[in-house]
Amino acid sequence: MLLLVTVATSILEPTAGATFVVVTSLEGAALFVAQAASRARAIVMFAIAFLIVVAITLAGVPLAGARAAATVLDGLLLVALAVTIVAGIRRIPYVSVQTVLGAVCVYLVLGLLYAVIDSIVGTMAGDQFFKQHSGANSSDYTYFSFITLCTVGYGDLTPGIRVARALAVSEALVGQLYLVTVIAVVVGNLGRPRGRAAQ
Repeated sequence: MLLLVTVATSILEPTAGATFVVVTSLEGAALFVAQAASRARAIVMFAIAFLIVVAITLAGVPLAGARAAATVLDGLLLVALAVTIVAGIRRIPYVSVQTVLGAVCVYLVLGLLYAVIDSIVGTMAGDQFFKQHSGANSSDYTYFSFITLCTVGYGDLTPGIRVARALAVSEALVGQLYLVTVIAVVVGNLGRPRGRAAQ
């Protein structure tokens, strides 16, 4: 639920500073929940809290470099979230509804992570990521990322530079391969023991 609210907030509220604080806080909360479910040590929880505070603080600094650093930290937060969810899934001896939901959460994190990568590339390219307009915001990047991940491709936002096209192609491939392999295998094995539990 936290990840769904994160995606919706990122798309519906394009105000840069406020949205970043809310979205990063939601991602951090999702990571705390995932870490608590996997019974992480207190030092790991402290490191996560520190990362969230630093990212939010940097987002408030009016310098472009600070904003870029905050975006990179947000990307690291998402990578940590995906790794934590996968580690938690691997501890469950049977493929359950919780396992399926964990796999779906990883899919949502992929979309958010690609949005962060697109944003970083857009900043480095001088806001020419999209062919239709410059000055894209977090809402545009998140919307474009999930439309690409799901291979819907409405055409209202299209990549304007080659690296953006390469990212879009890789995201579409990752999204489709993830759905037809990981999600399909997990759903197909619902209720069955995994790994050593099956022996």
